[in-house]
Amino acid sequence: MARHRQGGNGAREQIHLPGNTLVPFYTALGITIALLGLILSWPFVAVGGAITAVSVYLWIKDAAEDYGRLPRERQS
Repeated sequence: MARHRQGGNGAREQIHLPGNTLVPFYTALGITIALLGLILSWPFVAVGGAITAVSVYLWIKDAAEDYGRLPRERQS
């Protein structure tokens, strides 16, 4: 998602904002399940760890794709 902002010299600057996603929610859910598993049982730790690992992978992949779509002068 991109928004435009008026710069100090009158030029319009494009501001990049990430799109809506549920990946941070799933990451928090996975961490919560894993931590509860420390109290309840080890299978919960495994399931929570797997959910966390997959969601962090997807989050990094999405961020890398967003970064790749930026104009070259913005990638520094």
